[in-house]
Amino acid sequence: MKIAICDDEEVFLRKLQSELNNMLSGTDFLIDCYTSGNSLLSSYTERKYDIVILDIEMKGMNGIETAEKIRLTDRYVTIAFLTSYEEFAIAGYNVKAERYILKQQPEFMYEEQLKGLINDYSQNHKKFSYSNNNVAFSILLSDIVFFEVFNRSITIHTVEEEYTYYGKLSELVETYKDDGFIKVGKSYLINAAFIKIIKKNDIQLKTGQTIELGRKVKNQVVEEYFNYLSGK
Repeated sequence: MKIAICDDEEVFLRKLQSELNNMLSGTDFLIDCYTSGNSLLSSYTERKYDIVILDIEMKGMNGIETAEKIRLTDRYVTIAFLTSYEEFAIAGYNVKAERYILKQQPEFMYEEQLKGLINDYSQNHKKFSYSNNNVAFSILLSDIVFFEVFNRSITIHTVEEEYTYYGKLSELVETYKDDGFIKVGKSYLINAAFIKIIKKNDIQLKTGQTIELGRKVKNQVVEEYFNYLSGK
């Protein structure tokens, strides 16, 4: 995991670096520190970092402006903002900020927010991987729209392409039951994040695809979808 911290308050910058060093001890990680948005951007390339933590109120280029420039070239990086004011939070929506870490708060809350940021990153970057003598691939779970089984062949539908391999849907259901995937009938395992609407006889996905929904499984599917939306 590669992390960049950018804050023009060097005391707080080093404090944050120390906290992350302790938190990530025993894992493979790298932390780079910057004291201005310009210094961060001068060495920034796409996917150079997994997480970027930006102070919103910096001299010169502030954190929001820095994040906007980062998003022009990198849509994958997780961005979090450091701020002393809660009202700044709404400003981060346009750059898809994952979290806001408030500086002026009790130490235990500050630590919990950092842990939450790392956990969010880990959850959002889980992968499905498959390999045999003939084929190998690895896909982010968040990019998978649904799994479809026909006979013993499973097709993975993503927004951009499809992958096919031999396997069992039951194994996928068990493996990804806590990752927002909902089993629909005997043939589908759908990523709930891509569900647009559940209708009487089918499920319409945000990709424009439609999945047939039988009456016998509808109530269970609806219940699981509501649980997903409520975070249960």
